[in-house]
Amino acid sequence: MKTIGYITETIEMTLRKERRGILKKSQIQTAVRVAINNFFNKQLAQYRATGFIPTPLQPFVYTTTLSLTNGTASLPANFSKEVTFYIPSVNSNPAVFMNRAEFQERNNSVLMPPSELDPVGIIEGNSIYVRPINTTSIQLTYIKKPSDVVIATTVSGDGRSLNYDDTNSVDTEFRVEYSTDLIKEALQFLSVPHQDPNAAQLAQTTTE
Repeated sequence: MKTIGYITETIEMTLRKERRGILKKSQIQTAVRVAINNFFNKQLAQYRATGFIPTPLQPFVYTTTLSLTNGTASLPANFSKEVTFYIPSVNSNPAVFMNRAEFQERNNSVLMPPSELDPVGIIEGNSIYVRPINTTSIQLTYIKKPSDVVIATTVSGDGRSLNYDDTNSVDTEFRVEYSTDLIKEALQFLSVPHQDPNAAQLAQTTTE
């Protein structure tokens, strides 16, 4: 079963155990999406603070080729946070992204101007700016946004209920070992205490 299936079943089991009633799959889907975004943002904040990518974020690290015009390109639609880039045509050093003041200082430097082997870059808005300005292509490594999970359903044989459909559901990128974290976030969104021991116990049972 997909991770999203484990999460869905655990949330439903917890709600029944706590006598919180029955929720539609669409309501659980909303709660899980909120949970994924909250957990993702916590990991992203840790990366911003330390400069090291936390293990849970590893599935979200992507590398793509960008074509530049006058040293500028639009960011990917799923872009969340930059990591590094390099110029593949010359196998340049991995570049460190800078703030505006640092970028302008390097760009105007006589002693250490940007070069193909030692480029500089800055992210502003939805664009990336790279120097030297004649750079036409880069390999950008970045952290992507989480994809929306989908909890698909099928109609039961008697037509009276909707059952979870694992085949057509769209899974989360977070690995199964982080199910408990996501379940706690989802239950908190649903106003079930996130420290509820039942949630952790059920999550462990369903993921084993």
